[in-house]
Order: sequence, then C-alpha cells, then structure tokens
Amino acid sequence: MSYEREDTLEAKVMKRLEGIGYERVPIRSNEALEQNFRDILNRRHAKLKAEPLSDKEFSRLMTQINNKSVFDSAKILRYKFVLKSRNS
Repeated sequence: MSYEREDTLEAKVMKRLEGIGYERVPIRSNEALEQNFRDILNRRHAKLKAEPLSDKEFSRLMTQINNKSVFDSAKILRYKFVLKSRNS
C-alpha cells in the first residue's frame, strides 16, 4: 500500500469535488461558517417554497447541534428538524 502526503490527498479530493459541481467556499471564521450553513438551509427551504429560517429558529437549531459530532448533528437535523413546504 502506498501513502501520500495529506496535502496531496486533500488537493485531489478538492479537485474531484469541484469536477462534480461543488464550489470552494472560503471560510475564515466561525461566523462565516454559520452563515454559510444558514444560507444552505435557506436555499433548501426555498426549494420547498418555505420561508427562510428566522433568527430564533436558526438559533434553536444551532443550540441543538452545537458541540456534537458531524454524525450526531446529521441525525438531529434529519429527525428533529424536518423541512416541510407550506403546502404540507
């Protein structure tokens, strides 16, 4: 089995993701990370013809997933915060 440097592997992964349509988002602070996450959630809501998350809703969601593993946060988002359209 051959090994490669972490930065080499990361560059290959990033190139592959960009090749299938993902875009690189420069995130330099926790606030920028949260805003990017909120923007993604709001785009999902828009596809369901739902309103963007209010500050209170987003704060509640962040309280639920903060300091959890990515896996545990994903489970919480999947089962506790189900996105529904206005017509549901």
